[in-house]
Order: sequence, then structure tokens, then C-alpha cells
Amino acid sequence: MLLSAPEYNRNPVFFGNAKFSIYSVSALRAEYRKNRDFPKFPSILTETRPPKKALFRLQKSKNRLILKTKELTLIYCEKGKGFTKDSLSIKFKINGKTKIFYPGQEPEGVLSYHQRSFDEWPIILKRYRHRGHLNRCGWNVIEDKEQVYLTKEGWLKNKKGKTSKDFYFFVYGNNYKKAMLDYIKIFGKIPLLPEWTFGLWFSRYFKFTDKQLLGLIERFKNENIPLDVLVIDTEWRKFEWRGYEWNKKLFPHPIKFLKKLEKLKIKIGLNDHPGYNHIELLADEENLSKKIRKVQDKQKAHLDFSSKEITDIWLKDGLAPLIREGIDFWWVDGWGYNGPVKGVDRQLWLNKLYTQTFTKNSTKRPLIISRWGGIGSHRYPFPFSGDIASTWANLKKQIKVQAEGFNAASAYISFDLGGFFGKPLKPHRGRKLKKDETLSFNCVYKKKIDTELFIRWMELGAFSPIMRLHSHRGIREPWRYGKRALEIFKKYTKVRYRLFPYIYNLSSQAHTKGISPIRPLYVEYSKDPHAYKYPGQYLFGENLLIIPADSSAKNGYSAKMAYFPQGEWIDIESGEIVKGKCFKTLCIPIDKIPVFAKAGSAIPLKKATDRIAQKSDLILEVYPQETKKDKLSLKIINKRPECAFLNIFIGDRKPLKVKVNDKLVSFEKRSSQIVCGAIEKKYIYIKPKIKKRTLHVEILKAEA
Repeated sequence: MLLSAPEYNRNPVFFGNAKFSIYSVSALRAEYRKNRDFPKFPSILTETRPPKKALFRLQKSKNRLILKTKELTLIYCEKGKGFTKDSLSIKFKINGKTKIFYPGQEPEGVLSYHQRSFDEWPIILKRYRHRGHLNRCGWNVIEDKEQVYLTKEGWLKNKKGKTSKDFYFFVYGNNYKKAMLDYIKIFGKIPLLPEWTFGLWFSRYFKFTDKQLLGLIERFKNENIPLDVLVIDTEWRKFEWRGYEWNKKLFPHPIKFLKKLEKLKIKIGLNDHPGYNHIELLADEENLSKKIRKVQDKQKAHLDFSSKEITDIWLKDGLAPLIREGIDFWWVDGWGYNGPVKGVDRQLWLNKLYTQTFTKNSTKRPLIISRWGGIGSHRYPFPFSGDIASTWANLKKQIKVQAEGFNAASAYISFDLGGFFGKPLKPHRGRKLKKDETLSFNCVYKKKIDTELFIRWMELGAFSPIMRLHSHRGIREPWRYGKRALEIFKKYTKVRYRLFPYIYNLSSQAHTKGISPIRPLYVEYSKDPHAYKYPGQYLFGENLLIIPADSSAKNGYSAKMAYFPQGEWIDIESGEIVKGKCFKTLCIPIDKIPVFAKAGSAIPLKKATDRIAQKSDLILEVYPQETKKDKLSLKIINKRPECAFLNIFIGDRKPLKVKVNDKLVSFEKRSSQIVCGAIEKKYIYIKPKIKKRTLHVEILKAEA
């Protein structure tokens, strides 16, 4: 029976032993419990609730329910046997063809998988793999098999029963941006990261003293290299890999040290290992150990994450004091040996605990680094790759993985730039180590990697979600790779810092729409079959095409076959225009990573500064199309006018209403400046020229 057009109805809908929640016209949740004992609190996967009212039509009879939205129709017959092919179906259309989903079906054409980490890749290929959200078939189903729910006290409880069922269904066709918007509506938003996150990070597994780290900051300054973040690996601890007390031999006055970093506007994070068997034990001399032993009936205190009482002590007396002392984030370098309940991903649970503790003990925007913990991990950015070797294969792997993170809302996956271990050599087998070598696991690694590989990895880092240097005692300071490598490193670090307004815009899109900054080509060109076949390149936003070199050079150049989608693409360095759709072999010199701007785009930039979020005039680099005028309109997305960042819309015919300090303003062109003020609404017209034009933007307070 056909139903009339959808209207707003109370949400969720209960029918027999089933519960249906509508999140959008194209996404829903279906739950079944024989005793109708539906959990009162959210699942650990979602931590969200559906809207109280949703747009759908409903028809009920004694044993039959029909629920219809604009894009799908669910039919359910209550037979007392749960969700089966005989009792439940969901009808929808993909490209005009009617499709039917039945419980138990799996989507075809999976576009990617996301996994815990890439430690020891490619020796260990699969590590806690999860299917990405995007599929070529145009729909997806995500089943909550473990059904672990939050309790009133904020702990976890497994409520999986023999007859219970819980799944989420999505239909999106080839509109992948819509797919990710529905994804974050259910599984939670991607947080808006602190501004400094997008600057340069330096980290090294090495016994630094406070004086050495301050000296390192000074060296970056003297070399004219901007720097925002330092990470202290596990040696900051008094008891090596255990505990939460400072090593006073390396950091005799930790509070003073943190104050100095704050004055220098350098952010600092500490490494923690809450996760490998021997590390869960605490040192007897530690204050935290003494408190845990009072409630733990064991001779040696250890972190038992299945005990709420012990976990609360750990959070209160282990993590919280260091946050209050002034650290800016935690590096969660482990995933917990024991989980709170059966079925929960331990990494996901720990990520939640670290983030919550930071929020309770600081006014700063929370941030953690961790390995991936499955569905829901995007709420606790950002994931890092784990310990990888410094090889061309891993560099190439990074290009693919960070783009495919889009499919799991993993917007900011980070690799150790230069690799963690260095170049693998033969197993040591008793061989004496040379001065430039270090021992790790069962292999020997050089402290210094190949200079060409270092340069290529740094170039890629400038156009990655996070630009983070790290190594296993290896050398990653750019000035130690020669004058040429240093100049190239400085060049692209400054390019990244100039790109900050563009990057921060993309971060805002990730937060509000679930659209990650780094994107596979098929996100923007889903109907182009070639867009699915070139994982060695990606889009940085929709306006920049990045084609990194990923192989060693021959005769001074790295050759790479690239694909250019529909449109005109302008090389931001040479001005060369490539008209898509086409294939082109690029010969890439060592001092260049090919970056092409889409014709018709305007890229908001700023001057390169010592800190990435430091105030600076905004600059628009406009890349006009060859054959027609571009209509350019601007919209401020940041409420703080002193560092307003711009959202760029091309071809928007409607006037934009813009607010600064809660007053209506607009933009107009005055010679080479666009001044924000309380003036009548006008558009900016850019004459058709091939070369880019630079417009300096000054943001002023609006006047009545």
C-alpha cells in the first residue's frame, strides 16, 4: 500500500519487540529485544540519540508496520523471531533501480578497510580491521554485534542476548559526502581540533633533558623553521615505561619547564603506555601504586581497567594531576591489557577515558593521539600509524591510508614522517652495533635514513592531515640531512603554515559534515571510473590535487603516472594548466611535490609565522578559469574576527549574509583589498586570466 508524503512524527517508533530510530531520510537504526528491555543509555559505538521528531510516514496494523521516508521504505512483520528475511525488508533506489535489503546481507564493492595500526607492516598485514563506510553498491549496514552500552554511572555493560539484534542502515548511492554526514549523525561528530594541531610536530624516542628540548626549540627558531608541538616519549617517567611521576634527573623542575613552554607558545604532550602486559604493573615506590594497593588484593599494584574503582583512582591520581600541571594532550601509546567488559574495544574505551579526563581537568580543547579503536574512534582524534619502518613501501602506504581514512571518518590519521625505525638492515645476531645504528626488536636500524626518502616524506607531510616528525632514536632534524634537504624542508613547512586558513576551513567541514580534509578522488568524482583506480594521489579539500612522489629518482627525477579528473588544473608553482579528464606522466624533481589547484577556486592563505595560528593578514590566491568569469563570494566561519577564516563558494548567485561581532556585514572589492565593513552587499568579480591573482584581505570590526 502506498503511503502519502512523509511528515514529522515522534521518534523512535516501537512495534512489538522492535524499535526503529530515524536519524535522517536515508539512515535508520533497527533494534530487536524479545523482552523489550531496550537500553536507556547509548551504545559505546554511538553515544548519540536520534532526534525526537523525524520526517517519515507510518502505517500500522496488528502485525505489520510500514515506515517510509523520502529515500527508503521499511516493512516489518512481528513474528516473534527477531529480524529475518521473512520479517524485515528495506526498499530503496540506487540510480533509479529498486533494491531490497534483508537482514544478513553484506554490501558489495567495499572501497576500503581501516585497521588498528600498521606496526610491523607488511609483516603483519591485518590488525583489527574494520570495513569502511563507503561501498560502490551505494548502501551500508553496520551491526552492533557486541551491544555494549553506557550505564548511568558512565561505566559499560554488555547487554547482548540470544534474541537481541541491533544494526544501522544507510543508503547514499554515489553521494559519499551525504554518506559521511549520516555517519556522524549516528556515531558522533569529528571534533574541531585545536588550531596548533596543524603546525609542525617534533617527537623522538630519546632521553631528552628539559635543557635539550629548550635548545631544540631555539635551533628550530635559528633555522627559521616554524614549530608548534613537542612530544616527550616515555622517558619523561621516573620508572621508565611505568607510572605517572616525572623523571627528576631529566626534568628537575617540570612545572617551571611547562611554564617556559607556555611562554614560548609551544604545546607539549606526554607518552603513556596503558596497555602491554608488563607495563600494567606499577612501581612499588610510586604514590599511585600505594593508593591502588589499598583496594586491590595483590602484592604488586597494576592497572586493572575492568575495575571501575581502580580506573577512577588511575584517572584522578595518575592522569589528572599532569593535565592540571599544564600538558596539552596525551599520547595513548597502548590499548589496555584488560577491558571493562566483554566485547568492547579496549582502545576505544581508553580513548574515551583520556578525553573525558582532559575535559574535566582543563579548559583547553581536548586532544589525544592513539591507535584506532574501531567504529566511534573518530570522536577521539587523532590516530597514528604505529611503529613503521622507513621504506618507500611505507611512504607509498601512507598516501593511500590517509586518504582512505575518509571512509571511516578518520580525518586526521598521522604517520611518523621519516618512519619510526629507520632503514632495516640484516638481523644483528651478535654483530656489534656501529655508531649510527640502534637495536630494535630483532633487527638493526640506522639512525639516519636515506636523504631522498627523508625529503619525499617531508614533502608529503606538508600536505598530510598532521605534520609530525617521530623516530626510534633516529635522526629527523632536517638540518642534519644537508643544506639542500634543509631548504626543501623549510620551503614546504612554510607552504603548510601559509595554508592554515584553508586547512582550518577543511577542519570545520570535518566537524560539521563529516567530510575529511584528505579525500580519495572518488569522493568528488564518484561517477568517474578512473577516480577509483589511483590511490597514489588524493585531494586536499576539493580544490587541491596532490600527487606525491613515492619512488626513488632516476636521472634526477621520480616518474609517476597521474590522473587528472574533469576540469582545469593549475600547477601552483609553474602555472602549467592540465585539462582533465586525462592521464599524464609527471617527472618530479627532488625539490617539488606536485600540487594542482582547481581552476575557479580561491585558496585562503596567510603569511608564514612562527606559530601556525599566529595572527596575520589573510591572502586569497585565486585561480580563474580560462574561459569564463568566476563569481566569488566569501563567508566567515569563525566567530573571532581577529583571525577570521573564510569559506569560499564559487558561483553562488544569492547574496551572503555575514555576521562579525553579531552585526551584518559584507565584502566589496577596493583596488587590491577586500575590506569587511557594514556596506551594501556586492560580489567580487575576477577577470578571466590564467595566472593566479593575490588579493590581500584585512578583517576589520563591523561598524553600525
